[in-house]
Amino acid sequence: MPESIPKLNEELMTIDNYQEFSYQLLSHFFKDSSLEDDLKDIVNQAFNFPVVSKEYSEGEVEYSVLELFHGPTAGFKDFGARFLASTMSELAKNKNESSLTTILVATSGDTGGAVASAFNNKAGFKVVILFPKGRVSPRQKHQLTCWGIMWYQ
Repeated sequence: MPESIPKLNEELMTIDNYQEFSYQLLSHFFKDSSLEDDLKDIVNQAFNFPVVSKEYSEGEVEYSVLELFHGPTAGFKDFGARFLASTMSELAKNKNESSLTTILVATSGDTGGAVASAFNNKAGFKVVILFPKGRVSPRQKHQLTCWGIMWYQ
């Protein structure tokens, strides 16, 4: 981690590819870390789904909106969960250990589905999801239980 928040240049805001934008932004925070050389691969694995930005204007004001519902579970939490899973997967590769890491998630909805999706088929991880019986919608329950992971309600 940098000792201070880096000053970003305006050119960063002109990058229209989300993977490249993420890499350029995050590279400041991974400088001199064990993951610095792997960051581009981490970002590309994490955000391997369509990332859509829409341009709008109201009068003379122009703005851009990033649509956060195009990930595998249609939730904004796909962004964070998939970056976490890709980063942890890369760290596990660097450690060269064959141990299993358990990811424990307690949720009442979208977080569990995003985490289960993100860690799905990642070697070396077991996901356990806890959710309240009868307190999630049928769609959410499906997202929580369809990944071949352990779950309890």
